Amino acid sequence: MSFSLPDGSRVQVASLYAASKPITAISNASPAVATSAAHGLSAGDYLELTATWPKLTDRIVKVGAAPATDTFKLEGIDSTKTTIYPVGVTGSFRKISAWQDVPQVLTVDTSGGETKFVTVQFLEDEDEKQAPGGKSAAAIKLTMADDPSQPYYATLRAADEAKEPIALRIILPAGRGELLYNCLVSFNDSPKLGKGSVMTVEASMPLKAKFTRY
Repeated sequence: MSFSLPDGSRVQVASLYAASKPITAISNASPAVATSAAHGLSAGDYLELTATWPKLTDRIVKVGAAPATDTFKLEGIDSTKTTIYPVGVTGSFRKISAWQDVPQVLTVDTSGGETKFVTVQFLEDEDEKQAPGGKSAAAIKLTMADDPSQPYYATLRAADEAKEPIALRIILPAGRGELLYNCLVSFNDSPKLGKGSVMTVEASMPLKAKFTRY
């Protein structure tokens, strides 16, 4: 049994992306291996993926160890189940070229992501049954101390106005790994004021896909 505290975590958002490049195939393997001619990636690079696999598209992933000239591993991605990841996938990727710190974060709240159950009762049944369906939409909400001199204000405003996704990275303390999200952004930079309280701003960030944990 173990537990950890979030104190000392760092929050960052992607501030620069490279041009999109095509993926011509992804293997059914663990980890999955993507094919992209002369991709130019290095181990540890961060990518935003699009793919014809719904469970993979829009996720943020890392490039695994020892990429070859035309192939690279998707670290932590297990695509061996062909019923979920059918053969013949294509897609594209964007490399995240730079990250920007979001300092003075007070809270990181999550919502949604719960399984939605369908209730059914046949005529011959006395009792209802439930079957799992999809999951509810998930979102992250960041609450930060108000400081409009911070560079991330412009980054979040731009993502909000463009209605385009942006990658969010939370680096956990003491080498406990990192959490990667791909989000839309609604940034309310009008500060909340309360007597005797720190002025705060909020960024509500609906998730485009399942988060990735390393």
